[in-house]
Amino acid sequence: MKRVIILSILAIFVSVSAASAQEKGYTAVFSLREEAFNMNGHNNFFSTNFSLAPGYAFNSRLFLRAQLDVVIAMWDGAGSISNRSGSGTYTTNVTLGPAFGVNVMKDKGHGILDLTGSVGHSLLVNRWRYVYYDLGVNWAIPVSSNPRKFEFRPYFGVGVRYNDSYRSTMSDLCNFYVQVGFRFN
Repeated sequence: MKRVIILSILAIFVSVSAASAQEKGYTAVFSLREEAFNMNGHNNFFSTNFSLAPGYAFNSRLFLRAQLDVVIAMWDGAGSISNRSGSGTYTTNVTLGPAFGVNVMKDKGHGILDLTGSVGHSLLVNRWRYVYYDLGVNWAIPVSSNPRKFEFRPYFGVGVRYNDSYRSTMSDLCNFYVQVGFRFN
């Protein structure tokens, strides 16, 4: 699964490496991400991520961001980390990693549709340490018909995140997520 996601991300960048537009500059995303709908049978897991991702756009298509997330992960009932009572628990962590992306569509009237892949790891030493692999599709809605050099846009997205746990007390998780926030560029 990890190899498929990484190879997909690399294929995206190889296919758009000949992008020709010259719009360079700083970019950033601030968002709230809700992870749920687990694909490998752990229906008792939910996660809320507060994300800040400053970065740089190399041209009108390719960008690179440093994604910093504050994560609140919750388990409901039995099956949670080191929880024998069956009452549920939560843990918090901070993750950091690069996010690579391509603007698939950029139009004044329709906004920006981007495909973003990221890889990162947990920074805090606590009960749940992991590496994540993320692939998402996001839409930045246009707020004016006359875009400026630096623009503020509402941002919505959906995607899938694979959490590869370091410790045997927690199994690996593959979740769908929904994201809402703001994009600056």
